[in-house]
Amino acid sequence: MFKFVKAVTLTSLLVALSLLWTACTVTVAPPNTTVTAAENMTIPAPENEAEMEAMEIEAQPAETPKLAGISPDDAIAPTGEWTTITNGEQHWFTFHHDFDADITEPIEIQMYTDPQDSAILRLLNREQVQLWNTEGKLEYFGDANIQEYDPETEERPDHAVWIGQLFSTGTYHIMVETAKDFEGTASYRFTMNGPNLSFPEAAVEPAAIPPAAVEAPSIEIEARLLTGLEGSGPDNTLVPTGEWTEVKRDEYHWYAFDYDFDEDYGDFEIRLYSEPADGAILLLLNREQAQLWRSEGELEYFGNTAVAELQDEDAEEVQKADYANWLGHPGSSGTYYIVVKTEKNVDGPVAYRFTIEGEGVSY
Repeated sequence: MFKFVKAVTLTSLLVALSLLWTACTVTVAPPNTTVTAAENMTIPAPENEAEMEAMEIEAQPAETPKLAGISPDDAIAPTGEWTTITNGEQHWFTFHHDFDADITEPIEIQMYTDPQDSAILRLLNREQVQLWNTEGKLEYFGDANIQEYDPETEERPDHAVWIGQLFSTGTYHIMVETAKDFEGTASYRFTMNGPNLSFPEAAVEPAAIPPAAVEAPSIEIEARLLTGLEGSGPDNTLVPTGEWTEVKRDEYHWYAFDYDFDEDYGDFEIRLYSEPADGAILLLLNREQAQLWRSEGELEYFGNTAVAELQDEDAEEVQKADYANWLGHPGSSGTYYIVVKTEKNVDGPVAYRFTIEGEGVSY
């Protein structure tokens, strides 16, 4: 009896092994058969939050999309996405504008940063880009301005802004860099809204500087001289008169005006005339920047004049106006300041005058 049971058990074992081998050979796919993972494999759900986070990280693309160019020649269209920037870097973007004299709606750029005010945005035209490419000199016609505290809410907007119009058709550039005295890595993003804007995927080669700019004829000017404390600081400001005045090198002439903000108001324009041409520059300051001058002697500003261009469809060359201008408006009511000084590397003296035209301005 014992020997019979042992034989039967061994036979059963051999039969079972044979059946198992047959089953395995049936489930093996033929050499030329393609098995689709999505159809034949079920991915088990993560058992805990750590596994879920690991799966999300693995699912991300290996390369981060390019969010900024490092020079005007590889500038890209604005993306509106958050980008990081460190000290010493310049990020370049480009866009195209088609001028239409019948459209007066301004363009608005809103600049968000983290930490707040850790990066600055500047706008350049073709000639200013060419100057950067050839001489490494940074000149610009506009920048995003830090906004003041709202007296009603006692809060400050979470973004800087530039509002203005472009008076010629062409390609423009935006350069972003970290703010002065900021150390470390900043994050930023900006948005653009306005008429007749387009955003090429690649940078457009900046046009060459016109061979000859139109210069205003030299004129004899009898300019007034300031004496004593008049116009010497934010506590001894002058009233804008439109008269010719003489400023010497290392002098700062201070003016003040009031602005009543109304969202229905358009931009106002400041025009600066100087002799010699481009010999003076006009800066705009808010109350906080005036206080910084009082307490620390440091000159910061939210806007400045830039040489204006004349648009003439029949002209073969871009013509420069005989004045520099600033076009825009502050985002809140209050007292604002104007400082006029000689341009950098101008020995002086320089004769100048300026006009202010627009709604909401009084002095």
